[in-house]
Amino acid sequence: MAEAAAPALKNCVGEASGFFANLRIPAALIASAAMGQIWTDIKDPKDSPEGKKRAEKLRVLFTALMSLTVAVQLNVVFMTTATSVQLMGGGFNPMATDAISFLEREFPYPYMATRFEFLAGLLAFMSGIAIKAWTVFASLPALSRATTLLLLATLGRMVAFDYVQHLPGAWNLVKDFMIVTFTGARVTSPLSLLSTALFAGAFFNYVQALRAKHSEPNPYPYRLGGGADSGAASDAPRARPSL
Repeated sequence: MAEAAAPALKNCVGEASGFFANLRIPAALIASAAMGQIWTDIKDPKDSPEGKKRAEKLRVLFTALMSLTVAVQLNVVFMTTATSVQLMGGGFNPMATDAISFLEREFPYPYMATRFEFLAGLLAFMSGIAIKAWTVFASLPALSRATTLLLLATLGRMVAFDYVQHLPGAWNLVKDFMIVTFTGARVTSPLSLLSTALFAGAFFNYVQALRAKHSEPNPYPYRLGGGADSGAASDAPRARPSL
């Protein structure tokens, strides 16, 4: 019985370039949409003390999700653009049986990181939009629940999709991204260590913002420059400095 012929090799540079281009365009669009949402103020329609506290927590969470979306999607735009230039420069073996095998062999980190960060940014964006729908339509509870549940259902289907990354399940994508990141020299350079420290600092401060009691009165009623902040402190006369 004759053995099956080995798969033929082909030049995979064109397919690899198309892969990065297909990520770069939607990543830029999502980053642009999220950038306009970062500054959104979330308010509670009931205007109660409990509602204000809840709205403040949701605002922190919403801002964190949108900021994460902008950060990772712009990083996807950067990495796909830089890797496309490397593909045009050569210096590697362009032959492989398929484009995925070629990228896993020649460009493992850009291939895995762009896929992981694009998916993470998309999920963060969907989660943030679900929070906004829940709060904006709060005066119409049925509409608020319907829109939020629809967005969360879509988010769940994305995570549950069987073949997110040429391997069964989204968790394999996370695992492969961690392996390719921490087994190389990418986390030992000074800039990589600084970037990791800054990311940890951002996460820590977002947690602090979620735990903070935002509704407490401002103990410093005057703004820098002499202007009054709000409330009764704005009407109080300022003492004349003694000569």
